[in-house]
Amino acid sequence: MANQLALIASPSLNPASSISQLTSMVSVKLSSHNYLLWKKQVVPILGSHNLLGYVDDTIPPPQRMITSQDGREEINPEFPNWETTDQMVMSLINNTLSEEVLGQTIGFANHSARPRLIQDLQSLKPCNYDTSCKPFSTVHTP
Repeated sequence: MANQLALIASPSLNPASSISQLTSMVSVKLSSHNYLLWKKQVVPILGSHNLLGYVDDTIPPPQRMITSQDGREEINPEFPNWETTDQMVMSLINNTLSEEVLGQTIGFANHSARPRLIQDLQSLKPCNYDTSCKPFSTVHTP
């Protein structure tokens, strides 16, 4: 897991430029008409950078707090790096969404909401985004 975190969360890497570089590899922004094309580009990018597990939950979050040897509760040293990488993956995804889709993802900011976000992205149907056709009509809050 440390190697996966090092790719994006390394102090020697600029997180903004890492996201920018990965985002620039996606030639289309997800809209209500192109999920399969978008997915065909995004999945290999995430996979080749060992980041897909943050989306499909094969890299689950470590416990936030752990008990030290002397019995005190303390922050798990793995958690901040995991959280940073997870948020960067979410930023990467957000940067590849069209404005119409991005506006419908408000409330999907944390890891616990990610399965619902992915499910909703997969169920996008072509529509005009009028009041009768909003695939993200239910706002999920953390």
